[in-house]
Formats: sequence, structure tokens, C-alpha cells
Amino acid sequence: STFGLAARSAPEYAVFANAAAIRNMDFSDTYLGASGGGGHPSDMTAAIVAAVELAGGGGRELLLGLHIAYEIYGMIADAVHLREKGIDQGVFVSVGASAACARIFGLNQAGIANALAMALTPATPGRVTRVRDAHPSTPCYEGEGHPYRRV
Repeated sequence: STFGLAARSAPEYAVFANAAAIRNMDFSDTYLGASGGGGHPSDMTAAIVAAVELAGGGGRELLLGLHIAYEIYGMIADAVHLREKGIDQGVFVSVGASAACARIFGLNQAGIANALAMALTPATPGRVTRVRDAHPSTPCYEGEGHPYRRV
């Protein structure tokens, strides 16, 4: 379901609209992690809500999914400083959300491994998409000589 609408929609449309609403309304939380390489774990929420709906779950499953996703996101963010490597926090989001959804759908070990592999392969967003060739007046500009501008 799309937040605020009575009509049901396809899960992928609901996830897109709900994720945009979470981000746009400034409901994003921030977790930088011990390594300083985190981001916004709430980016996982819309996918988890949709998975719970699809699986016919309720509040208990939603809280469990969020707990799993946040724990995994936090552990990876604590251990890996992706920004130094020019990779954005979407990697943490895809792994955390995929692990949570795998649990919600009751996948076995092989299914979980496949879900994580499918999440990682296309979801390695480069920070360069935010900073390369940016003009100083744009919000994504990080200044001359900034390490992400070298790409």
C-alpha cells in the first residue's frame, strides 16, 4: 500500500512512492557508524513494509524486519567506511533490507544467500554520482580538491 492512499498499488510502485515520501518529508534518520561510513537506515523501511504486506504479516513481522535490517546496516556501517572507497550507503541499505525481506518471506539459507547476492550486484552506488562535475551552487558540491572529485 502507498502511504496515505486507500487504493492498493503494485508493490514496486508502493515502495518507490513510500521511500520518496520518507526521504522527501525529511523522516530520514542518520547513522554514521563507528567508521563514519553510514547513512540513512530508514531508506530500508518502505521495502520492509511492502514485504510484510506481501507475506500477510502484521506489526510483529514489521518490527522484526526493521530490527534485522537496522542491525545489519549498523554492523556493516561500523565495520566498513565505504565513502573512502567512493561507494555510497546504498550498499548498506540493499543488504539490510534484503536480509530482512528474506526473513519475512521465510527463505532458507540458499535463498538468503541468493537474495543478498542479487541485492549487492546492482546496488553499489558510487558517490561520484553526487559530486562529479558539480557546480559550487548545487547542494551536492563538495569543493575543489575533495577526495570524491578525483574520479
